[in-house]
Amino acid sequence: MYLFFVRHFNDIDHLTPVAWKMKKDDHPVAVYCMNPRYDYRSDYRLLFLKNQGVTVDYLHNKFDRHRGMFHELLNSAVQRSYASQRRFGVDGQGPTFYKRLLGYIAGQAGLLSYKLIRLGYYDIRWARSILKKSGARAICFDHVMPGLHVVGRLLKAAKEMSIPSFSLPHGIHLYTNEATKPKSTDARRFAKFNGFEYIIVPNQLRKHFLVRSGVLGEKIFVLGSARYCDEWLAQNKKIIPRVIDPPKRNGQKLKVVFMPSKPQCKVDLDRLKATCSILAGI
Repeated sequence: MYLFFVRHFNDIDHLTPVAWKMKKDDHPVAVYCMNPRYDYRSDYRLLFLKNQGVTVDYLHNKFDRHRGMFHELLNSAVQRSYASQRRFGVDGQGPTFYKRLLGYIAGQAGLLSYKLIRLGYYDIRWARSILKKSGARAICFDHVMPGLHVVGRLLKAAKEMSIPSFSLPHGIHLYTNEATKPKSTDARRFAKFNGFEYIIVPNQLRKHFLVRSGVLGEKIFVLGSARYCDEWLAQNKKIIPRVIDPPKRNGQKLKVVFMPSKPQCKVDLDRLKATCSILAGI
């Protein structure tokens, strides 16, 4: 079984085409969500994979059977907390102060319970059991820090069991300004990628940054982006949701989808506001 481990929207967007193509070529594929906070059941790409016969599940639901009463209590707390957070507004974005407060409390309770489970139960033995029970031939992640979720333990277990590990891109590296992200240092990049056996990057620019950071060039492969290949673009066009709430439909207005970068990417706020004002005036 070829295992793909996902955590949120970006990496799902870029790993789905790879898992889909492998399944299409009759390779055994499974996709496990490491992030109990993410509602994979409402993700159209993962639902599409599931309909194609790919195993899709929460990692902890699939491999957490019979771990003891205390673990069951903590796991139940995680599931209930994050379900409540989604109900009252993820990250406290609900319509009222009361609901925002409930969403925040639920999220913090889920995070605390998850940290306790990781500390007490998700160890190297647990990681080895996952790879053994699933018959893993390879494990695939996005460009993720090993310290997040249970990535580091899975990488260590795979190395002990001589199972190859892959790191696939969750976006396209385009910027050349090294100061764009303050945390993006050579030391951090080396710590992030050095534990993977094979690293896939979309372009030579990204490979240059990794090699300069000390990552061995021999294990970095420039393969472009599966997310933007013609075959997946055609398939994605067929499955992407197109339902628009009727009251929001207005053929007389220009529709703009604005997707800003994270705050740490040093967005030029003055130019951003000016751009929004220009668009709003059309």
